[in-house]
Amino acid sequence: MDQNQNNGNQAFFDLGNNVFIEAGFEVSYPKAVSIGELTYIQKDCFFNIPNEQDAGFPKIEIQENCSIGKRCVISAVNRVILEDRVILGANVHVSDHDHEYREVGVPIMFQGATVLDATVTIGRGSWIANNGVIIGDVHIGRGCVVGANSVVTGDIPDYCVAVGSPARVIKCFDPVTGTWLRVRDQGHLTQVLRQRQQQKPVLSVCVLTDGDLAAFETCMSVLCKDAGNDRMLDIVVCDNGADKAVTGTAQAFCSAFDNVRLVQDTTAEEFDRRYLRALAQAKGEFVTVIEDKDGFAHNGVYHILHALFGNRTCSVLLSQNVNQMFSYQTGSGWGNYANHLFPHTYEPFRVTFQTQLVNGIADKARKAGTGCSHLFLQYRCLSAGQAYCIATGIIFMDHGAETAGTDRGRSMEQCRAFVESLSAGETEKAE
Repeated sequence: MDQNQNNGNQAFFDLGNNVFIEAGFEVSYPKAVSIGELTYIQKDCFFNIPNEQDAGFPKIEIQENCSIGKRCVISAVNRVILEDRVILGANVHVSDHDHEYREVGVPIMFQGATVLDATVTIGRGSWIANNGVIIGDVHIGRGCVVGANSVVTGDIPDYCVAVGSPARVIKCFDPVTGTWLRVRDQGHLTQVLRQRQQQKPVLSVCVLTDGDLAAFETCMSVLCKDAGNDRMLDIVVCDNGADKAVTGTAQAFCSAFDNVRLVQDTTAEEFDRRYLRALAQAKGEFVTVIEDKDGFAHNGVYHILHALFGNRTCSVLLSQNVNQMFSYQTGSGWGNYANHLFPHTYEPFRVTFQTQLVNGIADKARKAGTGCSHLFLQYRCLSAGQAYCIATGIIFMDHGAETAGTDRGRSMEQCRAFVESLSAGETEKAE
């Protein structure tokens, strides 16, 4: 049944749109439960609030797009949080407390809970497989897997696979190599996590503001919901100060996420020079510049990361927004790459550069003011035969053909002529 339509009499703390709950679902105290939109709860699940009293916040918080399998039990005396896109398999038990037992002679049912202030958090995009048990003050990071029949009683870092009773980490993603490493022991895990801390971000995303609050909020909300607090991503807001509300909102995102930072860029100059200054702000191994009105689709930034991990030596990555499963292809040299540019040259924000290479170009400002600086930079990066990658899929928000006719003031015909002149080694003719 659709909980939104058939159980409106249950006063949840919050209930999102398009929540689907199958028959047999029970909740002991709906006022302490929040369920985000597009969440699917299968039959015979039970949400338990042992101390049924208002706390001013949801004691069980299920965020958006979660999937909860049959016969799952979630129990919270303080707080259990499932972040966006978490999957719980069948028969999973999640609780922020256990039964006290140490008062000898007193029946355990009368001894109460072990703790009253613990929190269980299951990070964004994680999967708890069938019959998993999570007990106590536990934080499971983003993108984690907990194997079937495992019992988790301690924290699991981001991007790890844990199995067993008690569960231990057996695999860990290493952004240095872009691979999942088998973990030998706790010492090896500590070493990999230390390398994570020391590794600079893989990708810097530089967001150019343009005084449009609604566009900026949409862009940053999607980007931060996906990648907020992920150390592999460096998110830089390059604010031109055109709207104080945009600046204030940018500061709020910086406060909420430790991988978001604000750079004031109030110089009134054309797009090309703002684009070049944004590239120079990058701390990541790679950098892409986007305008706030043309942000990422959900998971789009991770599609780019996936392509970069598979092609760490590429100089330029061109993203082609197509409604299909994500894929990528590789090649080398400007001549081969130029064949992939059209009709995508009006989308400069869909280009990712190797940061050290692009910022090392001595004459990178040579074409500033032409509307084609991004094309010139791609040419410079690839003219010596370096590798490129073409990524295809749903990566950016689709705004249709509204910008398809021009490229920051240049027509498609002018852009095509510019690319042809680059290929012919006659760049001055395009100016």
